[in-house]
Amino acid sequence: MRADFHGPGYAMGWIGAQRQVLAGDLSARADLREFAATAHLHALGPREALQGEITVVDGVPFISTVAAGAVAVERSFAHRACFLVYAQVPRWRWAVRGGPLPGLADLEPILGGASARSGIGPDDPYPFFITGRAALAAIHVLDKRDGLPHSPERHEEAKVHFTLSDEEVELVGFHSTCHQGVFVPRASTMHIHLTARGGHLAGHVDALQLTDGWRLALPAAGGPEEST
Repeated sequence: MRADFHGPGYAMGWIGAQRQVLAGDLSARADLREFAATAHLHALGPREALQGEITVVDGVPFISTVAAGAVAVERSFAHRACFLVYAQVPRWRWAVRGGPLPGLADLEPILGGASARSGIGPDDPYPFFITGRAALAAIHVLDKRDGLPHSPERHEEAKVHFTLSDEEVELVGFHSTCHQGVFVPRASTMHIHLTARGGHLAGHVDALQLTDGWRLALPAAGGPEEST
């Protein structure tokens, strides 16, 4: 696995960039098959041509596409991504067991405190993992079918939105204050995908509310740890 950054307990890399997609380049930059043998892989990105979402949780791929107005999830590495961010995390340490999470904006300060305690620098990119019960979650799966030159406006139009409530979920996320337009959205510091327990639903997280008892994990750099 190519690594662009090494942090405490993880190696991380990225191929392609969101800004290339928004500028109209929907070609495949990363082939998931090249990562199939990578142990403890976590990854996310849009599927090539913006027809689906790619989520990998501890080496298991969840490829989401839209079929007949619903999400179809395939577990296969035989797909390619417009851009891909990925990390190899041998072990996770549970850093936070939280009360209710009212929204995604409330996650930012929690991540800041937990990452500092884990020895991650304030400007370092890093992966994180969350488990819990979603009181409400809004996700999207890209499904570009118009055949028109792509733009930021058409990117929004290509999103097919879904909601779920009162479901156990797992979330893989990447945080960075320095990679907007690369692997985190231009106006955010987080890029997060969700899988519903059992893998029947997966996609890019737009909004999230978690009930009491959700847990946040960061890479374990040493000492006592608990794996996922």
